[in-house]
Amino acid sequence: MPIPRFSVVIPTRNRAETLPFAVRTCLAQNRDDVEILVADNCSRPSAQETLAAPEFKAVRVLPAERPLAMTENWERAVAAAQGEWIVVLGDDDGLLPDALNHAEELAKRYSSRAVRWNAAYYTWPNFPYEEQANYLRVPLGRTSRVVPFAEVVAGVLDFRACYTQLPMLYNSAVRRDVLDELMRRSGRVFGSRSPDVYSGFAVGHVVKSFVTCDYPLSIAGSSGKSNGVANCFIGDSSTIKNDFDQLNGQAKLLCHPQCPEPPVWPFAPVMDSYLFARDALFADAPYPYDRRKFLGLCASQYRAATTSEWRRGLDQILFAARDEPELSRWLAEHIATISWMPPSRPQLRSETLGYDGTALHLDVSSWEVRDVDHAARLCQRLLGSPPTRGPVNAIPDKKGASPRQASGTGVPPEGPMSLELASRRISELETQLQDALRQGALRNIPRRMLNKLTGKLRGL
Repeated sequence: MPIPRFSVVIPTRNRAETLPFAVRTCLAQNRDDVEILVADNCSRPSAQETLAAPEFKAVRVLPAERPLAMTENWERAVAAAQGEWIVVLGDDDGLLPDALNHAEELAKRYSSRAVRWNAAYYTWPNFPYEEQANYLRVPLGRTSRVVPFAEVVAGVLDFRACYTQLPMLYNSAVRRDVLDELMRRSGRVFGSRSPDVYSGFAVGHVVKSFVTCDYPLSIAGSSGKSNGVANCFIGDSSTIKNDFDQLNGQAKLLCHPQCPEPPVWPFAPVMDSYLFARDALFADAPYPYDRRKFLGLCASQYRAATTSEWRRGLDQILFAARDEPELSRWLAEHIATISWMPPSRPQLRSETLGYDGTALHLDVSSWEVRDVDHAARLCQRLLGSPPTRGPVNAIPDKKGASPRQASGTGVPPEGPMSLELASRRISELETQLQDALRQGALRNIPRRMLNKLTGKLRGL
């Protein structure tokens, strides 16, 4: 059997309501050289049962013998993958229909071992906070370029840039030999409780430079059982967080000694992953970071439901500075100036819908989008085909279809969108853009660009 060009690895645990839709986005890649590997971490019902329908017969399911920490499950899944290129996809995430073709084209064009992209973002209908559900953010970038890792990591460690700018396996295609090199150097690919973030530091250090693409090739989904939502927003009342913590404890996946235990997002998980990657891969030549700024941000941004819980958390943050007396004294003085604040409800969707100059922000509840598969297809319709070379117009052509869609092979299973439905959705999008304009959200966008966008929508 020939070696697959791509392996799309989907680690999963108890996500039967989202997993089939994530898998469907992989099956929609229109390639016969893709391995889809689902690493089932003792789900109930099992992934094998969830994917029993004939449409999933090409999917390879790898069951676990016992419940594993997320990092352990990712590790065994990537080790079992057979492809030349590896992509890790969350079980509530999705690939855009032409994602792997475009990733391959970029890898060839730039002779790169890692291709990283901006992801769209989608909140499922079952998102724990109802007012944040059914939101889709679609980046409209069309450019690609090679960036040095040292430049990117400097911004991430100073918290001027988001950690998603790293070449994580969650938003990148990485060549197999890069992961083999990580295994030779440290005996693992993932080395912290946040395997996605850790992989960004580890892969970036090995490849030194990578392709970054502004065009979205995947959708990062947040659903009712997302680990990130449970850990960062719901907290100890979440059974998902408690399961996550228990399995990490059994695997002895602890917080780094120089990182505080409370998961102050994004500061603590990002720095925890960096410190473990540093110790494992580049302790002799670490990338610099401001430890005082980091711990100060953790203390200032820490929120807790009660004052007693808040004080315990601050004590843990202060404990992380115990090895530097001067830093510990400064941090204690800084903490003394901070007042308790309860956690606020997350604000993941843009407060203003429409076009903000870089992305479309949409409420898709009226667009008949109920899962990440439909969200991926909507993104493709809005964006058209991926750019083939250099920056191009971010607006789809008049027909709004890629060459593959025009030939009929990219049409969703439910058939092409009717003219009446397409007209209604375009009208809704135009209304959202006009509302955003009236609210002042687009005041920095030239009027001629907005006129061009609305004109294109009317022309669809």
